[in-house]
Amino acid sequence: MQPQAKRARLELDLSIDDPGSVQWLSYAGVMAIAFGTKVSDGFVGLAITMGPQFTVGWARGGDAGAGAGTGGAMASIGAFPALGRFAGRFALEIDCGASAGDPACVQVYQGPDPLLASCLKLPPDLSASPTALAAAIGEMAGGFGNTGSVAPRFDDVTFDVGY
Repeated sequence: MQPQAKRARLELDLSIDDPGSVQWLSYAGVMAIAFGTKVSDGFVGLAITMGPQFTVGWARGGDAGAGAGTGGAMASIGAFPALGRFAGRFALEIDCGASAGDPACVQVYQGPDPLLASCLKLPPDLSASPTALAAAIGEMAGGFGNTGSVAPRFDDVTFDVGY
């Protein structure tokens, strides 16, 4: 039996050289933690959204022919970082709950400071402690509008999973 993760933290130095021109109902993802072995198993991520601002959200794919899947998002607080220079450490952290039945929770940090007033609760099926996790960085555009040319840079990336 594989051990189940209780916590996962993806942390990195982040610079946004160009936030693009992200439009309403669109996003440009910059970092994510995926659950399971398939994208349809679900993931949480940090994305640039209209403003620009950072937004943390979760998503999971639907079955073929059964819809696009589901998701939820919460805008972060704090000022968007200055362009073209590293803005310190950013972290995406999942707490899988202290015991069975506790909802998993996602928080974003800039340095030691949380960027969300409260953590983003995950739905029950994503709250179960995952047996497989993966980290992703880069840029991924999605949604219904144009995102323009987004240019993130990363340095000193760490991915820590606690059991």
